[in-house]
Amino acid sequence: VNTTMGVFCGRRVLEPAGVTPPPRARTPAAAATATGSNGAVQVPSVLGLKLEQARELLKGRGLLISIGEERDDPSRPGGSVLTQNPLGGSETQPGTTVTLVISRAVANVIVPPVAGQKVEDAIALLAAQGFKLGPQKAGPSDAVAAGLVAGSDPPAGSSVPQGSTLSLVVAGGAGKLLNVVGMRLPKAKKLLEEAGFQVKTRIRYDPCCGEYVILEQIPAAGQPVSDRATIELVVNEPG
Repeated sequence: VNTTMGVFCGRRVLEPAGVTPPPRARTPAAAATATGSNGAVQVPSVLGLKLEQARELLKGRGLLISIGEERDDPSRPGGSVLTQNPLGGSETQPGTTVTLVISRAVANVIVPPVAGQKVEDAIALLAAQGFKLGPQKAGPSDAVAAGLVAGSDPPAGSSVPQGSTLSLVVAGGAGKLLNVVGMRLPKAKKLLEEAGFQVKTRIRYDPCCGEYVILEQIPAAGQPVSDRATIELVVNEPG
């Protein structure tokens, strides 16, 4: 017993007064890290980011970057990330290459004027210049006759990405009915339906005109009508 007490006292003497022993080192498991237990890192999502932003974010996780291809995408600004592989949220090893697909920069073009043209002529012009055609709209116009093109949406003179979708605005809508008397049934029906109207037909023969020509429309052209109103067309057809 005396020997044990002597050793203990001896050890206490060797420690200088006021000196605190250094704390134990923390184990790696106690420290929070951005990597998994196997050294893997989580891939961040860079979808929609500009290329330089994506590069910095991936570099911060120790990941490399590769441009797989460029694609046309008018809905995204040029240089934006469209897809990535590996996907955001997945885990991979530092030094892994993340392959990106980037939107190609699209040159802007000016919308040409089409007011006053026939619908079919305006469609041909816009299609020849690479525009896509959306649903037609009806709108008032004091400058052009009912049934002709009053303008476009976006309007003439607008700067838009090449290949954008435009809608023609046909005069005579916005509460007033366009004139289709004298047109053949397929064209008249198409114009009215694209302007938002319902169409029904009945047959009547008149030797004045050719087959399937519209003899009368009810209500008449220029009359105020509600949206989605039903327009009755009297079609010329031999009995």
